[in-house]
Amino acid sequence: MYDGRGNVRAAALAVGLVLVAISFVIYLLSARQFDAGRGDLFWLADAFLKGRTWLDGPLGPNDVVYGPSGEVFVPFAPFPAIAFMPLVAVIGPANADLWEPIINAAIAAADVGMAMWLAGRAGVRSLVDRVWLAVLLGFSTQIWWVTTRGGVWHTGHLIATFLMLAALIEVFGRRRSLLLGLLAGAAFLTRAPLAFAVPLFLLVLRRRIPDSPIQPDSRGWLDARTWPIEGWIGIAFGVLPAVAFFLWYNEVRFGSPLESGYALATLPPWLAAVRAEGLFSISHLGMNLDYLSTHLPTPMPNPPYLQPDGLGLSIFVTSPGLLRAVRAPWRDHSVGPLAIGLGLTAVATLVPTSERSWDWPASTGPTTCDRGSARTGSPRAHPPPAATLDGPGILRPVVLPGDADLPPAAVPSAGMTSTRKILVRFGPVVAVLLVGAAYAAWQLTGGAPESQDSKAYYLASLDEPYARSLVGGDYAYLYSPAFAQVLAPLRLLPMGWFVAVWTLILVGALAWTARRLALPLLLFQPVIASIALGNVEILIAAAIVAGFRWPAAWAFVLLSKVTPGIGLVWFAVRREWRSLAIALGATAGIAAVSFVIAPRLWFDWAEVLSKNGGTTVSLPTLPGPLWLRVLAGGVIVAWGARTSRRWTVSVGSAIAVPVGWFTFTAIIAVAIAGLLVRTPGWSVRGMVMAIAHPDIRAWRRPAAPAATDPRAATDPRAVRADR
Repeated sequence: MYDGRGNVRAAALAVGLVLVAISFVIYLLSARQFDAGRGDLFWLADAFLKGRTWLDGPLGPNDVVYGPSGEVFVPFAPFPAIAFMPLVAVIGPANADLWEPIINAAIAAADVGMAMWLAGRAGVRSLVDRVWLAVLLGFSTQIWWVTTRGGVWHTGHLIATFLMLAALIEVFGRRRSLLLGLLAGAAFLTRAPLAFAVPLFLLVLRRRIPDSPIQPDSRGWLDARTWPIEGWIGIAFGVLPAVAFFLWYNEVRFGSPLESGYALATLPPWLAAVRAEGLFSISHLGMNLDYLSTHLPTPMPNPPYLQPDGLGLSIFVTSPGLLRAVRAPWRDHSVGPLAIGLGLTAVATLVPTSERSWDWPASTGPTTCDRGSARTGSPRAHPPPAATLDGPGILRPVVLPGDADLPPAAVPSAGMTSTRKILVRFGPVVAVLLVGAAYAAWQLTGGAPESQDSKAYYLASLDEPYARSLVGGDYAYLYSPAFAQVLAPLRLLPMGWFVAVWTLILVGALAWTARRLALPLLLFQPVIASIALGNVEILIAAAIVAGFRWPAAWAFVLLSKVTPGIGLVWFAVRREWRSLAIALGATAGIAAVSFVIAPRLWFDWAEVLSKNGGTTVSLPTLPGPLWLRVLAGGVIVAWGARTSRRWTVSVGSAIAVPVGWFTFTAIIAVAIAGLLVRTPGWSVRGMVMAIAHPDIRAWRRPAAPAATDPRAATDPRAVRADR
């Protein structure tokens, strides 16, 4: 049964869906008879699926770069093409090109729905106001014209708008740093000027509350103790893959990591003359400001007697509703970062030479509201209590299901009070990442030992991934088709780069999972060997740790080595049916999508598993048949579930691996370290003292306090007797 708040949410959802449907119909009716003739993104997606970065031929005379061997490159940002890869894989580039008006209408309608969601997140209470704000974005900005016009340029605008709206929704929500970084990276790979919105995300992360009794509110950001360094690291983790892909993508196409192709592309004569003044020049500012603020429509003899010329149109004509932003609560400290992000993005858009520089308002959307639509209250007026966990960040301490008996609200924040604590906390993580980067660079030079498993993943093409599928054979690929399909974009890299990037992923997973214990784990031979070989044991350990909080992470385990999924017995024994359903449902959903894309590969995989069922290898491995080890692992996990010992999940899963080479112990070591560092009150000093002065009594499960028994006050002996 819904309460009042639930009814409001249900009504908002219903109205939002109706608004999205109406918007889709309007956009489609407006665009259905207009053919832009440039479906480059769909053909580029097809090229990516075939392992290429160039097209078979030009789709138009302009915005084309011809390679030395006749290749046809396009300078457009790659993320929209990456996003369209699943669609193109199913229906083909020709059909996707034909359906471009439908696709653009759907994306634009989704933008309208996202705008309404954002308005709700920003604190707009009135449902009518939310609808009007969404209509403002969808039908009083360039979104409508962009959707009608279509073409490769404008599809990118729609996707960039969607990504920035998603990021703003997260800004007004949980502010998960890794998610913000991923969205910022995707937006950068869609419209490069949106990289200047990253400072917005850095500024909106919640600051820490030092554990000092005196709160230095007056110093604000000047107090380094309040800096959300964990969140900044999370954003960096999310953004860096996009930056790395951008640099590599430019390098393999044009021989320079900083050349995107716009300086080399063919242009119409009038734009070529403008571009001759420089790709980035102050001389373009006047032209772009005109397109943005003063450019008027041109007259025409027929109704509606006015039409835009396709280069720009003043936002005071298209979007006068944005002027209400002057009434925004500018004294609210959360509005400042939004304005900074908007301003930096605008400057980055206005300085380059571009006939389409007017589209930045559509990319930012209604980021500020008037007083009637402003958020209710300032976060400064409602500081989080001192006895709460640290603010969002991928390295923040968390209390996972089945953790210690203390609820999250009883765990004090580990505020940082000195530079030394910052170094102690983050120094080992940074050191691990630097070691990983150095090893990846060594791999690129060809001096590192051969990474057998990484190369197996690289050589598993989507056409015949199981061409090498004998256990113990060279470069054998034995995982599910879904695993190979997820790695398909990475296989666009040369093999050396693929191996190096995969190594960085493994080291990053180690750093995220084990945190401060990641550095000493690099001295553990199985961990070193697992990373050097490129196996997925580190990722399985990370999935086990994450799976207590996000059960869907178990999908990775089930779709890679399969049998370590016996760890799900934990949820079954503890009757955590919702978590079990999420884990199995996520796995089934991913498998279903993969099956639709390539059903034959799943039958091939089943045959491979059947064929290798009784195969033995010459290397020293865990004794006993696989079914017995899986059974033993299940028993260990079940015992741990009954006694609330989470470390048993890592042990049971590890001994159930199909081929138990000595690197299986990396799963145990990394997962237990990850669970340990997430235990409230844990510290390196406490762990060292426990090892140096072991107390066997501390290994017992803690007894419930006597005061919780109503008889304790009158007859303590009765309580002791019951225990």
